[in-house]
Amino acid sequence: MCFASTQCKVFAVDDSWSLAPFCGRASCRIVETKDKEGEDKKFLAEQVEDCGPLIDLEATTGCELLTVEDQAELEFPDCCPQYDCAEGTEIIYVNATTPATR
Repeated sequence: MCFASTQCKVFAVDDSWSLAPFCGRASCRIVETKDKEGEDKKFLAEQVEDCGPLIDLEATTGCELLTVEDQAELEFPDCCPQYDCAEGTEIIYVNATTPATR
């Protein structure tokens, strides 16, 4: 079982839970690996999914943030920011050093 600090309870393997008040979802997973001697090893891990990097709208011309009513109250991934970017826009992410082209 995995302990979810945002919920202050435990979840079974393959169960998922909300990361509210943040926009994300976590899941309890079994991870298989090998130790230094090459022996199979299994352990529990929390897999976290979130919205990914935010677009820097001040540095990125050609993108706008779409507004969705009560978006912060929606479940993941619907609570994530949604953008409308023109074709070929050079996207710059918040705290990123290299732009991406969309």
